[in-house]
Amino acid sequence: MILHNKYDKETLRKKLEAETFNRITLSFYRYVIFENVETYRDDLYMRLDNLGILGRVYVAREGINAQINVPEHQFETFKSLLERDDHLKGMPLKIAVEDDGKSFIKLIVRVRKRLWQMD
Repeated sequence: MILHNKYDKETLRKKLEAETFNRITLSFYRYVIFENVETYRDDLYMRLDNLGILGRVYVAREGINAQINVPEHQFETFKSLLERDDHLKGMPLKIAVEDDGKSFIKLIVRVRKRLWQMD
């Protein structure tokens, strides 16, 4: 099972441009303790990827920080996914005011030592 992007940037851009649906860009973060960060990361990647979500998500033992875009037709399913996750239930989503939904071309879910570390 592949838990990362396997296409080059040009292929990803073309795929995004060919989409016939809108995307909703949003961000969220929450401080919460994840006992097994790597396992949580892998599970989260699969769940987001299955919904066609693009963006970047950082997971650390201390919490989660995400900037993503969600296919509009998957938005309710995405919100249900969050509500079924004890760590993310009831978390406020910050929806972008001005965005064309093309802000990301791939999904990245990374484990970090600290949530707010600089690359």
